[in-house]
Amino acid sequence: MIIKIKILSQCPNCKGEKYLPAGMDVDYKGEKYQRYLPCRQCRGSGLSGKWINLFEFQQLLAQVECPHEHVVSSGGLNISEAGLVDTIELTCSDCEKQLD
Repeated sequence: MIIKIKILSQCPNCKGEKYLPAGMDVDYKGEKYQRYLPCRQCRGSGLSGKWINLFEFQQLLAQVECPHEHVVSSGGLNISEAGLVDTIELTCSDCEKQLD
């Protein structure tokens, strides 16, 4: 049995731009401007449906793992009977994972 999942990915025709140049036109002032029309393949959404198997889905999930770019620190250095104790905790504000 093969299990497939439908995902939305970037439209291959417009590369996610949604609208494509459709030629030059002239406005009411007589100035030329570039006209754009929605992509015919994705109808202006910039997305395209694609069926993938579970192995490909697992690879995509690994690629989008959180890079932990936004880290918040809490706690500090405390003095106790044992001496100076470090209670600083780092947490990713994007995925809320505790970092070492």
